[in-house]
Amino acid sequence: LKEFTHIGWIGWSPQIWYVKADSKFKTIEDVQATLKSGKNINAAVDGLSTQANVLSVQKFNPDGKNMTLVRYKGSPQAFNDILGGFVDIANASVSSLILEGAKSGKIRILGTTTKFPVTLAGNTIPRAEPILLSPQFNGGFLISVSSSQANTVEGKKLRADVLKVINSEYVSNKLATINITVDGKGKQYVEKLLVNYRKDVNSILGK
Repeated sequence: LKEFTHIGWIGWSPQIWYVKADSKFKTIEDVQATLKSGKNINAAVDGLSTQANVLSVQKFNPDGKNMTLVRYKGSPQAFNDILGGFVDIANASVSSLILEGAKSGKIRILGTTTKFPVTLAGNTIPRAEPILLSPQFNGGFLISVSSSQANTVEGKKLRADVLKVINSEYVSNKLATINITVDGKGKQYVEKLLVNYRKDVNSILGK
């Protein structure tokens, strides 16, 4: 967006499919079997990349028409509605909320959008892509500032300070706890990355 200047890219965030702990879905294979049976599954999302994962199932999975997209404004709202039984499954970025929910036994993580299995909350989580028969996308963390402020004296100092923080050992260690590998880079790299990412996502969205 022209009104924002991108300060830096933090890194990719694995996304996961999760359900309430007592859900009938025990594995990601159960989700696929339910779609194949013709029964509907309501899937919660909270952003562009999570939405793309559900739309990908709808577009590429032979039985994807049986998955309904339910949009939320934030992951806490989707999380609460999973616990309340209002939606069947959710796609979300890995976060402290998700990990604590899994560790406490409130939710079950069924699959990851990464290209390889990952270990979360002490369990190995399988890849969702080959089971759901559709491409899957990871999320990402980007920090931006208003373009009107970006080139002021204060804006330039802010940009330099933020990049320093992004690349700090503290941030790297902290985000590693939720499976994010910090890849702090500046404006030029970010703009190229976003163009390529949007192309991939738009191919799923049909744009």
